[in-house]
Amino acid sequence: MKFNILGPLELLAGPEARPVSPGATKLRVVLGTLLVHANQVVSAEDLIDELWPSAPPRTATTTLQVYISQLRKLLRTLDPVGSRDLVETRAPGYAVRASAATLDVLRFEELLLQGQQASGAGDFAAAAELCGQAAGLWRGSLLADLPPGLLLQQAGRRLAERRATALDERVRAELRLGRHRDLVAELQSLVAEHPVREEFHGHLMTAYYRSGRQAEALRVFGLLRSSLRAELGVEPGPRLRELHLRILRGDTALLRADGGEPARTAEHRAGDGESGSGPASAEAPRRPLGSRLPPADPLFTGRRTELAELERLLRPGVGGGAAVILSGAPGVGKTALAVQAAHRLGDLFPDGRVLVPAESAAPAPGWQAERRVLLILDGAAGPGRIRSLLPVPPGSALLVTSRRRLAGLTGPSGPAALRGLVLGVFAADDSRRLLTARGSQDQSDAAALDELASLCGHLPLAVRIAAELLTARPHWSPKWLARQLHTEAERLDWLRIGDLDLRGRFLTTSQQLGAAEQEVLGLLGLLPPGEFDLAMAAALLGADRPAALRAVEELVDASLLEAYRTPTGVAYRLPELLRLFAAGRLAETSAPGELAAAAERMCAAYLAAAGSAGELDAPVRAAALVRAARTAYQHDHWQYTVRLAEAAGPLLERDAAWTDWARTHRLALDAAERCADLAAQARLSRSLGDLAWQRRRSAEAREYYLRARALAQSVDAPEEYALTLVGLAQLELDEGRLSAAAELLGAALTAAAGPGHSRGRYEANRVLALLALAHDAPSAAAGHFAECLDLAGILRDRRLEAYARRSLRSLTGPTAAPGVELRPGVWRLPPSRPAGTATAASRRGGQR
Repeated sequence: MKFNILGPLELLAGPEARPVSPGATKLRVVLGTLLVHANQVVSAEDLIDELWPSAPPRTATTTLQVYISQLRKLLRTLDPVGSRDLVETRAPGYAVRASAATLDVLRFEELLLQGQQASGAGDFAAAAELCGQAAGLWRGSLLADLPPGLLLQQAGRRLAERRATALDERVRAELRLGRHRDLVAELQSLVAEHPVREEFHGHLMTAYYRSGRQAEALRVFGLLRSSLRAELGVEPGPRLRELHLRILRGDTALLRADGGEPARTAEHRAGDGESGSGPASAEAPRRPLGSRLPPADPLFTGRRTELAELERLLRPGVGGGAAVILSGAPGVGKTALAVQAAHRLGDLFPDGRVLVPAESAAPAPGWQAERRVLLILDGAAGPGRIRSLLPVPPGSALLVTSRRRLAGLTGPSGPAALRGLVLGVFAADDSRRLLTARGSQDQSDAAALDELASLCGHLPLAVRIAAELLTARPHWSPKWLARQLHTEAERLDWLRIGDLDLRGRFLTTSQQLGAAEQEVLGLLGLLPPGEFDLAMAAALLGADRPAALRAVEELVDASLLEAYRTPTGVAYRLPELLRLFAAGRLAETSAPGELAAAAERMCAAYLAAAGSAGELDAPVRAAALVRAARTAYQHDHWQYTVRLAEAAGPLLERDAAWTDWARTHRLALDAAERCADLAAQARLSRSLGDLAWQRRRSAEAREYYLRARALAQSVDAPEEYALTLVGLAQLELDEGRLSAAAELLGAALTAAAGPGHSRGRYEANRVLALLALAHDAPSAAAGHFAECLDLAGILRDRRLEAYARRSLRSLTGPTAAPGVELRPGVWRLPPSRPAGTATAASRRGGQR
């Protein structure tokens, strides 16, 4: 069975290959959309949007499944054997299997590539034949009989551009074969069909001139120039202007089929790698290569500083040509920046600007003296092909885009003229401009736009996808889309539309790595967001420091890992979107035992480092410990879950991170129950009681404290028992039952009287001081706070010590404090103050 989509949709089935087509329009839309993206997964969501662009019905998913079933049934009817497994169900949607032998668009691409390779090799007869066959497959516009949705519109624009390329390549080849008279009529039609495509106008001018029709050739230029000025406000490009001048001067060399260049040997053609270019000698006349670039992106945004720097680096020096390697992470926009710079530098390189994919078999243009050419080698994976293009002759420039920094080619050990530029993510302003570039979003909700850009990591590809989503679905707001991206497990699922797929880009990149690099990248995805050091990497990888250093620096060279200096050494960071991808791939590709072992190594490393960092990074440490505790829980490491949550507890309390405090400690309490750790259950229940008390949830606090007290008694943990009594005493004090509070505090002091129970005595004295203040006995309160100060010194806890000093100053200092600090950072305001009024000293929103 064969399919044709370069025109109305056709199915060719049976021995006579008779064309048939599904009768139902929506069934044809499903088939056509899958064929346009043959051998790729099209998500169910995208298919639904294509079927119902404005308002999908509630039963859209079910209806789509019915269409898929009907499509399979139709194909089985037409070809019972060949249609087997032709339409595959692959998460998150469906795919159609096809080849160049069964689908015309794939055959088109195959023929076009072969034709371009033939042209590069100087075989113009073969090039004309192959490109002519490619263009001849078109029977009209893509899927001309279907209503185009977003996916089909995008594919239609892309393939129309490819068709124009095929026509251009064929005409170039036929001009080299001397068929200019036969081309005039066709070129007249192509110029009318493509009124602003300069290459077709140039071909028509050449054909007219070689046919002895100089005046008509000049008229073509004049008409194009008038149209460009009127419609776009621009002049024709340098290549067409030079052709115009040659015709005005009556250049007889232009009358020859090779454009005025001498005949070339096969050796010359192989060395040049470009049809129509002469041998690299000073005597050979120049033949412009023209502009062989993707069209300029109308949505290209920002990058002013980077663009200016790239243009500066590309300007050929006095002693030779320029050579630049533009490197950066996947999705950062290397090719887009390179193409934008090339379009802007047209006047500097009048003899040609050419983009050649590094992995393509097509040869790159050879350098020629006296010719000014900009060559973009796109997506280089290694230094081999780059070295073959060095040195760059004066007047020309080489721009290489590469994910890898290609150490050894730049710097002191590489060619002197080869310089490097590393491209980072967008600045916040550039992200906002791209999100509003098409006018579908205004900048009135700047906070939502900034949040959306932040969730995209300011990665240009991710921001571009978000912008396309908002444009294609005007009923979505930036705030709504940002809410969807907040769910980490689904973030990459949302960042895809049409041919733009962030996860797909990351997957392609990871598959280009070696097996060891892929494993390291996946394991690093286990880490919490943010920076990590070499010791953490070594622990996670289960390697010594030298091996871990080699592994992480390999990923730095591949632009997949960021590295930077800190006051204490070197830190690394895996960009968040890439971290989410790596974590997902690790879960898909690793055996459960290996994954659990790696998680255990990571948890052990975080626990070991929990108390070693300084005060300034407490929020960062807390967030990392919370993530590590969740990872431990996911892999059934119950004791690590408990210990990591408890290590995070003081940091979360200090920063009033109540949500993380509650979630992490409840998770840890469940882990403690699973491993029957009664002592940990007591500690965690008491901590949750403290949190409920700070949030003024007295009944919940009492329930946790009572549970903690019973558990502490059962495991004979006297200090923990004392701390639960202090918590209950706080509740009695809050409710005005001073005698009950005093009785509980006395029992707490008794329980914590033994050695090693300084924290229990500290907390009991703290609440005894508050009780004394409630009795209007400041001297007694000062005595208890002084005892707290001594105990804080024994505990070596600066935070508790600072609290005791503040409390003493509030009682003995010249100026009375505006309220009572119940515990570090938690204040109770005097009755004369309005309820809920915050004080300057408070660091929390939960004043009591």
